[in-house]
Amino acid sequence: MKVRDKIYDALRDKHGYNFDRVQHTYRVKCFLHHGDGKNLVIYNNGRGHCFSRCGSISLSEMCKALDIPYEEDGITLEEYSQHFKIPLQSLQYLGFKNAKYKHKNAVEIPIHDEHGQFYKNYYRVGYQGQTHMWQTGNVPKGTIPYGLDKIAAAHSVMIVEGMTDYLTVLLASQIGLTPLALLGTSQWKDEYLNALEGKTVYVQFEKDSASFKMIEKIAAVIPDVRIIEFLDKDKKFAQMPKDANELYLSSSSISEFIERLDVAKKNAVTWEDFQQQESELRIKEIEPKIRSLLKSDNIVGAILDGIKAWGYKGSTIPPFIVYCAMTSRLLPKSISVFLEAAASTGKNAVIDSVLNLFPDDAFTKFDALSEKALFYDERDFYGQTIIMTEQDSLTEKGVASSLFRTAIDEKAASYTVTIQKPSGEFGTQTITKHFENLITTGIMERDGQRSTRMLKLDIVTTPEQVREVLKQKGNLYRGNEEQFNYEPFKLFQEYLTLRKPKAVDVPFYDAVVDLLPAAFMNQPRMQRLGQYILSFTQVIALLNINNRTVTEDGVLIADIKDYKIARQFLKKVFEIVSSDSLNDQDRECYLAVKEMEKHCSDTDILSIVDVAAHTNKLRQAVTRNVQKLIREEYLENSAIGKGKYNLRTLKQLKDQQSLPTAEEVTNYAKEQGSITGNDVALLPSSEPEPRNNASNNNQRATGQHQLHRKGGTTYVQLK
Repeated sequence: MKVRDKIYDALRDKHGYNFDRVQHTYRVKCFLHHGDGKNLVIYNNGRGHCFSRCGSISLSEMCKALDIPYEEDGITLEEYSQHFKIPLQSLQYLGFKNAKYKHKNAVEIPIHDEHGQFYKNYYRVGYQGQTHMWQTGNVPKGTIPYGLDKIAAAHSVMIVEGMTDYLTVLLASQIGLTPLALLGTSQWKDEYLNALEGKTVYVQFEKDSASFKMIEKIAAVIPDVRIIEFLDKDKKFAQMPKDANELYLSSSSISEFIERLDVAKKNAVTWEDFQQQESELRIKEIEPKIRSLLKSDNIVGAILDGIKAWGYKGSTIPPFIVYCAMTSRLLPKSISVFLEAAASTGKNAVIDSVLNLFPDDAFTKFDALSEKALFYDERDFYGQTIIMTEQDSLTEKGVASSLFRTAIDEKAASYTVTIQKPSGEFGTQTITKHFENLITTGIMERDGQRSTRMLKLDIVTTPEQVREVLKQKGNLYRGNEEQFNYEPFKLFQEYLTLRKPKAVDVPFYDAVVDLLPAAFMNQPRMQRLGQYILSFTQVIALLNINNRTVTEDGVLIADIKDYKIARQFLKKVFEIVSSDSLNDQDRECYLAVKEMEKHCSDTDILSIVDVAAHTNKLRQAVTRNVQKLIREEYLENSAIGKGKYNLRTLKQLKDQQSLPTAEEVTNYAKEQGSITGNDVALLPSSEPEPRNNASNNNQRATGQHQLHRKGGTTYVQLK
């Protein structure tokens, strides 16, 4: 039992204390001086502080006062050896020794770089919870694997997670495997590849999603990696030991362990076979739980149900675009989104309404970031969407902005820093971070270069919407909110990840491009905007994968229905692009000024207040619209002084242009011969918003149609 728990028990048993929780501490009456108030704070580590008289109280002092034996928490080298059945002499030979880490008994493990130079110490302090700690202070940043200095002469290397597996594999050195321990599943870095060049690489799979992601990262740079799984003695798959140490502890002798490890090595499979095997097993497990979503002929409506269940009020277009952007992390060219709106107008609500539909490992969310925080974060974000709810914390020319700009294009970015080695010499260290795409919010564009790489959405908040939000929050605070089961949606995203096709083919994409209005072609962002059309169509096809054609070679064929839905949610974005990026609210404010100035004399004043009253919109939002119209020279402000306005129109608005309809694309594609008359089943021409209910109808839209790829077909290869 931890000393902390002994202290808590003694306070309950001897003094009858009922603890009042305050964040991560407890407040009680001080038993040392028998004070009247709750002046004694008991911290999570068991130490105390009396703010009335006694001051700071150490663990030993607490134990002495409560008449309980004081023993340091932690473990010794001898205990570590006995627990994992690793010979003590072997541990001592490797330099393991007894030490203290923050007053706890600990096993100190020296870590060396690939050249054999001491890097820093690693500590084991327990068996459960947070058991491993890195040395802090004037030491190198970040982490490195254990055993980098011992693989130079190795022919075959086995990558494992953790020190105990490393030590266990060492016991079986006669089968020709040299271990390399990643001290955490997220610690793989591509720069380790140099040390593994020319070697046969095996990696241990521990039967969890973190281990799978680690192997996926390794396989991306070592395609011929071999994956080792451990079967039990009777070769029953369901009773598989998790790792090498469990295999060792479940064996009756070292010789039996060596034999079982050797069999596992010989049965190791390629990444491709392993991926297929694991995916099939997990898919079979998931499918019964998401059957209604898989059979739905209106998956979009089901997703909108989930968004609204969170309590989101307003147009579902922005949150659904965010949903598609997050799903696009599964594509080679993903979609990044910037949500722009005034402060406290619902930007973050758009994102929050979507997150419940995704598993935790699909994204990482930051409320704000310093310039270098992401690089120094020990985690990598491979396969994830990065969400930063306020981009205003970043400068345009800072390190973080450069990282995001590069990563949006390349899905990875590197940063080289100067470090001081333990020897005192200075050197460099390159830190590489991976992530799939970026979703961020802000009150204005701070980084034009980053913004051009992102799909910009203007978030509109009306007084009516504010009223509905207040009602929703009222229901939440009163406990009246309806319960909604989000788990099938999270499993659905995992299912899509596992069923990710080899490629997504959009046979009519060239027809879409040919039919785009000339107004789009003059826009500087058009190349990236064109990619959004393609990527959104691919995402919608992926959401409907069970109702679409997948060829024998693993290519998912998009249907014109997928473009129709993509257009429905994107058309407003493109209409805005065609008219100098003026959204509907900008145009409404312009038209309000144009209407009111008809009734004004030259001396009359048209203010922001007038425009807000005329449009029935929030003054804060109208101010942003008007300032934008002034910058684009659609309005002029003749008032002198900060915050003063006297508005008049300057030039006429441009007509908005829209994306070609699904019917136009179909007819044109038929004329060009890129699809046949039987390839496409069109939806009604009216294009209503998808109904917000999931259907169990299992009708296949194009299941019987093999689309012909002719001429300029777009074929996008997935990873």
